[in-house]
Amino acid sequence: IHDKPHILICKTCEIAFCEECDITEHKEHDIQYYCTKHQMPYKRQCYLCEKESWDKKITIQGISGENLISEIQKTGNLVIIDVRGPDQTNGIKNAIPIPYHHFRERTKQNEDLQKITKEHVDAKWITYSQGRSTEKLDSMRGWLAALDLRIKYGIQNSVYLEGGFVNFAEDFPEFCIHSKGESKIENSNN
Repeated sequence: IHDKPHILICKTCEIAFCEECDITEHKEHDIQYYCTKHQMPYKRQCYLCEKESWDKKITIQGISGENLISEIQKTGNLVIIDVRGPDQTNGIKNAIPIPYHHFRERTKQNEDLQKITKEHVDAKWITYSQGRSTEKLDSMRGWLAALDLRIKYGIQNSVYLEGGFVNFAEDFPEFCIHSKGESKIENSNN
């Protein structure tokens, strides 16, 4: 309407707003910031923008679904971290659910993460987030979690699951669970 870039989006109504738009009638709705570059909503920061910034400084490797299956089937020291939010009910077997924001905030789950990293510093760490089924984009929170494991926690063998959980579950449903209650920290050594 105002011929200006969108800066907010009402996720409830799926309407984007510029700085001139009146959003008062959406006050009780789920309003998020909007990244014009990536055409995506975000709450704290655009993870795609953050990944692009870090990508110029450090390389984080991805792992395909097939290679993840191979790692799961080995008897080596492997830790899989699900960095999606707590409302996700499906996951990869034996993954430890630690939502991504706990990587950067002092919480009980952050303390658990610190303990696990100290106990399994030599393990292979694989992180994953939701991903997108329509586009096989990298899992941004999964990528950023692998980055945080490397630079904040000293885990040199950290990778992220390419395409995220959505694409993995589509290709390998037999390695997924239907309730996160089945995942336990004690099962982190596959």
